Amino acid sequence: MITYDDLEPSEKVKIYDKGVSFTDDPEQIYQMRVGYRTGDMCAPRLDPTEALRVAGEHFVDCIVHGRTPETGGRLAGGWSR
Repeated sequence: MITYDDLEPSEKVKIYDKGVSFTDDPEQIYQMRVGYRTGDMCAPRLDPTEALRVAGEHFVDCIVHGRTPETGGRLAGGWSR
């Protein structure tokens, strides 16, 4: 399971080792057919730069240097010249 919390100052992304296991063993089938498993949590280190700031800087850079943006209008779909 993965969670994302943009308001968290650190550990915005958390990865949890969770899952289920099923059994078809005739001896265990009457006890519990589904077993739940929980394990460790991992929070990978991410660049703390805000995504909106990166997008804004890229936009300004494209205007100043006359470059085509990585996410131009053609990627929006349905638009053509």
